[in-house]
Amino acid sequence: MSSIKRDSTPPPLWHLVESAQLLPLPRHFEQLAQLVTEDMVSAPCGLDPEPHIKVVWAYQEAGFDEVYLGQAGGRLEGAFDFLAAQVLPRVREPDLSRCGVLL
Repeated sequence: MSSIKRDSTPPPLWHLVESAQLLPLPRHFEQLAQLVTEDMVSAPCGLDPEPHIKVVWAYQEAGFDEVYLGQAGGRLEGAFDFLAAQVLPRVREPDLSRCGVLL
């Protein structure tokens, strides 16, 4: 009898990277995509700007000079309009409240 304890957490997504080499047609990717849930994705998702802003702030606080934002999937123009209007203005200007300065 094995002493290895298995839990119900989903496996890492490394198998999806390999899948790009194994799946010859777009419909195969669509079938595999049905297995991925939003909670398995580590990047912020959706139209709430706060998670996107917090991720950029975390990189800034870690000392990164540049942070690149992108969009995976469709609706590229809408995604970049959202980032330009809702996210970039807040991360480009210093947020003095994060530094303990209140105006």
